[in-house]
Amino acid sequence: MDDENTKSLPGIIVIFLTKRAIFIEGNNMQTSIRRFIVLVFIILCIPFTLPGRDIDTAISWRKETKFFFFSSGSYIKYDIRKQTSDIGYPRTIDNITWPGLWIDGIDAGINRGNGKIYFFKGTMYIRYDEKSDRADPGYPKVISGNWPGLWADGIDAAINWGNGKAYFFKGNEFIRYDIKSMKPDPGYPKLIQNAWPGLWTGGIDAAVNKGDGKAYFFKGNSYIRYDIKAGRADAGYPRIIRSSNWPGLQFDFWLTLSSMNKSSMKPGIKPDYAFPVSKQYHRGCFAFALNHILEYRYKTKIDLLEAEKKIRKPREDLWTHTHIQNFLAAYNITMTWYNDVDTFFHFLSKGVPVMIQYKWYNSDINWVGHFVAAYSFDGNGVWVSDSISVQRIHLPYDEVLDAYGEYTQFSFALVEKNQ
Repeated sequence: MDDENTKSLPGIIVIFLTKRAIFIEGNNMQTSIRRFIVLVFIILCIPFTLPGRDIDTAISWRKETKFFFFSSGSYIKYDIRKQTSDIGYPRTIDNITWPGLWIDGIDAGINRGNGKIYFFKGTMYIRYDEKSDRADPGYPKVISGNWPGLWADGIDAAINWGNGKAYFFKGNEFIRYDIKSMKPDPGYPKLIQNAWPGLWTGGIDAAVNKGDGKAYFFKGNSYIRYDIKAGRADAGYPRIIRSSNWPGLQFDFWLTLSSMNKSSMKPGIKPDYAFPVSKQYHRGCFAFALNHILEYRYKTKIDLLEAEKKIRKPREDLWTHTHIQNFLAAYNITMTWYNDVDTFFHFLSKGVPVMIQYKWYNSDINWVGHFVAAYSFDGNGVWVSDSISVQRIHLPYDEVLDAYGEYTQFSFALVEKNQ
């Protein structure tokens, strides 16, 4: 562990998937390394941001040495010692997993250290018992009158500092709270910027004390490690939450395949829709898949032979970063980068076709990374228009996503044709 939600926009999504092997456009394994370098160059050189669902709440669960992270109606149990999420998460908050807790999201939470955990949502709070693993009778209750000196209209984040004090955050302010007397210390609230060196000056989503002298604060897709004794953020922070520093805690898989199947989410384009297809020429699957989607979204097509001349791309050359950038500029197309599965299904549910890359085997052992236009889905897989077979085909989810129906390392881009 050392080392905003996106709006629905019309356009095209390009997905670069990383699975058991690298997906590379090409003809055989002998050219894979060269094309992999090109693909990496493309991914690294085009700026992108990480959208997705923020962490709303983080709490420590002392008896199990676990962290629990909450986002909307889902949660992850995180093993502090192993520094990875437990198998089978995220899960849905319900009356079986968290009896008596709100099922549609939590604003903040704090472990008081006496076997009781307090969860906050809006103007209300719930006291939760660690031992019985359920909410205490008589809850939820209003914050006002029960938490003297605390904001009555809700809080953003809370953390037990481990010294008899707790800190509550809201906007650009914080309150230091005495746990024993259940009252704020005199002179609070105060501004975060005047008392927390290296911490964001506002908008903190969640915070948790690891119990080893370090506290962790979360905001959006970033986190800060804070040294409790030194009273300041450690050097080199904030950092992006990645699989290398918080394995299993990426924003891109809150919507899993199983939860998607259980939900009422439906594709915006029916699987049997005759999505545009046209036969590709050598090394042209990227451009043709792009053209398929342009034809559907904007009722227009680009003459690709003319386009190659326009951007000065030799027909036999691979599509490099320069070729793509010149192509986008020549045809007034913009790309915005994302990387979460939630948004992948969201766009398909809104009828926005996407471009994905998967392993297409041209022999028993050789495969190429093949770009196709994905436009729909069902309970078993994704429907795509394929430029090799010149027809629509059905790809099982294990060819598009990993075995759990969730990807932790992939990128995709929303591509819009400017009018």
